[in-house]
Amino acid sequence: MFVSVAAWWGIGDTIGHGWSALIVGGAWLIIATVLGLVGRREITAVSGVAQTAQTVKKIPDAITGNEGRS
Repeated sequence: MFVSVAAWWGIGDTIGHGWSALIVGGAWLIIATVLGLVGRREITAVSGVAQTAQTVKKIPDAITGNEGRS
């Protein structure tokens, strides 16, 4: 956060604080987009998701004691 404020203030001395806020905000938007895309790719690469989905579907049967009769 302090780096963002320092960048905003430093750029603002040159071109104005309103424009520098937009530049710093745009930089954060780009960073958030890249991290979101990387995170989505990492989550889809997890191999246990399908097995976990099947296990979760069996939970109601396990609660009622019918887990072996599906």
